[in-house]
Amino acid sequence: MAVRVLVVDDADAMREAVRRVLSDSGYEVDVACTLAEARDLLTLAREGKITPIPTRDRPLNEAQTALDDLRAGRVVGRTVLSV
Repeated sequence: MAVRVLVVDDADAMREAVRRVLSDSGYEVDVACTLAEARDLLTLAREGKITPIPTRDRPLNEAQTALDDLRAGRVVGRTVLSV
């Protein structure tokens, strides 16, 4: 059974790009672009029916390490670089 994920983003292009990548990687993807849709889908996530995409925040000075981790396949979810 494929892992089901929820993508929430108000930017159509970003939401579609993430959905496509995840779908191509074998995930079942639900998307939301409004607060109401996100709330409905978050209820499913709280019930354990959808697995959120993990996000890891890293400082900007770790950018090279983050890229190395990405290239080596050590990143699950998203990495956000903070200034």
